[in-house]
Amino acid sequence: MARRIATPIERLTELTSTLLGTRRPPALEEVGIAEIDHLGKNFHEMGAQLDERTRELIESRIREQHKESQAEQLEWLAITDRLTGIYNRLKLDTVLQAEIDRGRRSERHFGIMLLDIDHFKLINDSYGHQTGDDILKHLAQLLKAGIRGTDTVGRWGGEEFMVICPETDEQGLLNLAEKLRLAIDSQTFPVIGKLTVSFGVSANQPDDGISDIIARADKALYTAKHLGRNRVEKCPTLLH
Repeated sequence: MARRIATPIERLTELTSTLLGTRRPPALEEVGIAEIDHLGKNFHEMGAQLDERTRELIESRIREQHKESQAEQLEWLAITDRLTGIYNRLKLDTVLQAEIDRGRRSERHFGIMLLDIDHFKLINDSYGHQTGDDILKHLAQLLKAGIRGTDTVGRWGGEEFMVICPETDEQGLLNLAEKLRLAIDSQTFPVIGKLTVSFGVSANQPDDGISDIIARADKALYTAKHLGRNRVEKCPTLLH
């Protein structure tokens, strides 16, 4: 009798250890003692329920991770320019507004530069739109590599790009823009060879909205184009 009781109890102990692991325990053979047989069945059912619950939790977590991945992908698509792989205008607007708000709170300097590829229409007309697209992608990567870690670069539209530069005054903007201009000027681009870019820069003013700082940078860019292209200019007067 003692052995009939001891053996199933030892087996129950093994099943308990199994439950602490990750495997579903096998069914315990009946020994003819109602209480022990009932306890064995309960252990087996508990193991099955734990196994099922574990499976459900794993599947639920996989679904959550899939949703998170989809959400991250959708967010990335919403703020990324499809052609160049850098930020798009929506993201630039968001960053620019954040910098304007921060500047008003802390009176810190920041600035932007607008840059436009010189004679881009002629490139498209002469070499085709695929070459034009390749030039845009190549330039985007040059800009991304040439800016500081705190700066934000994106495609503003067409052949025009924007760089947002926190903690930067007007002279700092001019220096950084000139550095980028020289880097581009020294490059040899596929198919076309040399390429030049014109820059217009603008530092923030205390009462700026997005349209104000962009208008000044755009005017500076127009000045750079008017004075012969392949140069950096600032806006000569404040526009309010």
